[in-house]
Amino acid sequence: MYIWIPCYDSLTEKFINYLRTMKQICNVDIVFVLNLKQYFSTEDLREIYKHCFYTKMYLINLEGVKSDPIESDRYVIIDKDLCVLDLVY
Repeated sequence: MYIWIPCYDSLTEKFINYLRTMKQICNVDIVFVLNLKQYFSTEDLREIYKHCFYTKMYLINLEGVKSDPIESDRYVIIDKDLCVLDLVY
């Protein structure tokens, strides 16, 4: 019996493959992640966003701090008084 274990050149490829697997096998349309911008560069995030766009998958990234926006980012800030600020870039 042979078991195929994929080898990845980057964390980005591994994460995109994870998203692809979740979509195909589990039929997941919404994925929540924590602090995505701390692990990926802007170019890597664009690749991840592009994959999510083409596969019609929603990626919800929860960050503890506001970082520099990249194209197609949407920020929803909820403060301690539960006021909601909705910012689209």
